[in-house]
Amino acid sequence: MTNIAEFDLVASTGSARMDGVVRRLIAEMHAVLPGRLRAVYVLGSYADASAVSTSDLDLELIIADRLRDDERTRIRAFLAEYASSTEGELDIGCADEDGLRAGVSPTLKLGGRLRWGADLCQILDLMPLAAWTRDRMHTSYWRLFGLFSRPLPLAAPLDYPDPADEFFGYTRRLTHLPDGRVVSGTRDLMRAVGWMATALVAYQAGQYVATKRDCASMYREYIGDQWSDLLDELALWVRGDWQYRIPADPEERARLRAICAHTRVREPLPDGLLRLRAGGTTQRRPNRPPEGD
Repeated sequence: MTNIAEFDLVASTGSARMDGVVRRLIAEMHAVLPGRLRAVYVLGSYADASAVSTSDLDLELIIADRLRDDERTRIRAFLAEYASSTEGELDIGCADEDGLRAGVSPTLKLGGRLRWGADLCQILDLMPLAAWTRDRMHTSYWRLFGLFSRPLPLAAPLDYPDPADEFFGYTRRLTHLPDGRVVSGTRDLMRAVGWMATALVAYQAGQYVATKRDCASMYREYIGDQWSDLLDELALWVRGDWQYRIPADPEERARLRAICAHTRVREPLPDGLLRLRAGGTTQRRPNRPPEGD
């Protein structure tokens, strides 16, 4: 068995426990695909030092050369098993060098931080804005039905995912708490709205948004409509004060309910997503869900 002590990180994630998770992942990947792991990047809140107690750990693995289909299948199975066996929440993506030569996403090139291996993203080009815009629009459409179990095809105006629920169906995703409990939380609410805002900043303003931390401020700066207030509320309350938990205080629960109610009104399906038909992709289900945030 490979000794994890052999794999020193170039920098810490900011959490000794998460550093151990990353080092063990590197060691086990060397057994799954010997000699092919080139780099490991951390994304999201652990990359920009804004992690809260319920933040998941977002990682991107870079594999040398081009992955064959059977290798992708093997890695996918391993990563799913690894994530399910690790305390806390992990979101692990995997890309090969050949694929990245077509362009690296801004979340990886601009928002990612190297934690092990060679810093390949510094020598590879950023993906074209048009490709990034199509990807964000397409995956935002996926989030509208995939995260909240809405039936297809989607049609405007959207109803709440669950009109009878206290929070209208926006709090179904489970969240891991530091004490080991698993409870309903608001991460998918944040993911859906934040990534749709990122898509619209790319589509309407021609700007990359690389991190969650920048999303609300860039949306207000470049678009500045009434949806800006919702993004500020999500950053301040949902992620900030409540850290993706559902609050117990009645007044705060009422505030969260109001935020969820506002979300349905501002989900930008009528104004954005259905108007952008990138090769007709908005009318079919994507082959895979989008990466996590």
